[in-house]
Amino acid sequence: MKKSSKIFMALAVGCGAATLLLLGLPSGGPQRQNPITIQLAHAAELRKALYFFASDHDGKYPKVLAELPFEEISQEARRFRDPCTKQDYDWVYYPGYSLQSPEQSIILASPRTLGDGKRIAVVAEGSVELLNEDDFVKQLSEQLNNK
Repeated sequence: MKKSSKIFMALAVGCGAATLLLLGLPSGGPQRQNPITIQLAHAAELRKALYFFASDHDGKYPKVLAELPFEEISQEARRFRDPCTKQDYDWVYYPGYSLQSPEQSIILASPRTLGDGKRIAVVAEGSVELLNEDDFVKQLSEQLNNK
């Protein structure tokens, strides 16, 4: 990948994460950020790390999430915090995909719904999505059956 593409991607990711954080700020300020928005920003941070890893490894995502350069990922983003219970869980990583995988292949997901029946999913083409639980299960089942 060209250096200019990496810089553009970094700027786009940074702007996207900043927008998510700003949209989640109520009038009370940063001390009362929307917990779902925070988890979306964390997923975006992990997506960026996955993308850069793949860019440096012939388009292949890591075999395990632990291969990511965690020193470049915020401590908070490394774990999923359930907005309802406030407990931390590992993100669910689906290995074996690459930048050339079908665009909607789920590569990372929240381990639980967000309390509103939706899950966070990072897909191979690079977006972070909120999927209804039924849609998530259907998409993941089809994906794993076709792998």
